[in-house]
Amino acid sequence: MLIGWRSQHKHHPDRPRAAGIVDGDATAQKTEFNSHPKNTMSGKCFVYPKPRYIRPALAAGFRVPVTLEVLYPRAVWEAALEGEQLTQRNPIGVYPESLVKDLALGAAQPGDRIADAWRIFVDYDFSPEAKIRTANQMARLPDNQARAHLTEFEVLLTDVLGFLGCIE
Repeated sequence: MLIGWRSQHKHHPDRPRAAGIVDGDATAQKTEFNSHPKNTMSGKCFVYPKPRYIRPALAAGFRVPVTLEVLYPRAVWEAALEGEQLTQRNPIGVYPESLVKDLALGAAQPGDRIADAWRIFVDYDFSPEAKIRTANQMARLPDNQARAHLTEFEVLLTDVLGFLGCIE
């Protein structure tokens, strides 16, 4: 979408800038787009930050996708789990290869090497319907509650809004 925006913007430089925010696994695409100086005259790509509470899982080799939902606090995930809005992740795609191998050999059990602090983020994901519903709920929060719930998102939003010229 940013490439399309750039194609239009180069003919209409008076139009506002655009920002794109992509999942954490799209760092290479972000770097590629932003490496062209003319691209960033009209648009810039940003990547969701790795929240502090998921970094230990990533450091342990778990491949938890850094998506918008991962930026939601644990309490939102727990409420979604209670409301049956989460789906089980495929361990083969998320667990470190060594753990998958140990599971296959019977040397480990599901849940081994997963700390309780980040287990819910490793084992579950929001169902497609719940992603939209939860995003809408988050968008309707009063400012003070949204700020408290989305602390991991604040730095990114500050960067995006700064690029767009909305804040200094």
